[in-house]
Amino acid sequence: MDMLFVTMDGGGNLPPTLGIAREVHRRSGTVRFLGHEKQRAAIEGAGFRFASYREGFDYDPAQPRSTFSGVRDLTRLFADRGIGRDALALLELEPADAVVVDCLLWGATLELADAGVPVVSLVHSLGGFFARNARGPIGFISRMRGANAVRALQVPALTLVATREDFEPDALDSGEHIGFVWQGTPVEADPAPDRPRVLVSFSTTSFRVRRGHCRRFWRPWTGSNSTWSSRSAPWIRRSCASRRACAPSAASTTASSCRRPRS
Repeated sequence: MDMLFVTMDGGGNLPPTLGIAREVHRRSGTVRFLGHEKQRAAIEGAGFRFASYREGFDYDPAQPRSTFSGVRDLTRLFADRGIGRDALALLELEPADAVVVDCLLWGATLELADAGVPVVSLVHSLGGFFARNARGPIGFISRMRGANAVRALQVPALTLVATREDFEPDALDSGEHIGFVWQGTPVEADPAPDRPRVLVSFSTTSFRVRRGHCRRFWRPWTGSNSTWSSRSAPWIRRSCASRRACAPSAASTTASSCRRPRS
């Protein structure tokens, strides 16, 4: 089976995508990727061929944005049919049995489906959240920009949801829950009995309003004897570490440990 994966630089969306691509390769399939140029190193480093967008919007999720510019740029990316045209150009040169498209690339999904290409939608978190997102204000703005988000969720031949079904029973009208797609090999946790360990995950996308959310989250834990693992996006480092909330040091989309300091 020959598969083309169409992805975007969204941070946490890439690891489960690579995990599924590895499984396709393990089953003797061939895999190649289309995405943002900044994803090249990670994807080629995983052993897959990569092509960057030509028409698609060049989006940087770590760039600081106001709420207005954040919504403007996200909806431009989500509704971008140019990404779909880039995928069709690749398929002209090298056909594929199916195209796996990030569930947020509504414009690309519609462009491919309207051209008769078999599309698989990859939902890289809770499916119900993305379904609500499509029906909400972001979906409405994207529709004004030329991509009907609700229809984009309906046209794929298959939808893969990378979480457990019991996490969101009855959240989706259709879709196959495939469970978690792990990064590396899971290791059973062995936390110290006198020090709780807490995993915190924030979005990679930088909106100004989220910096305040981050600070408000940490404030009640001042003085607690806890160890934290945080998804360390650049905006978290700027917003939290600079105020001694925590001290993550790893790169974006990489987990890092930090201990909440005593006041």
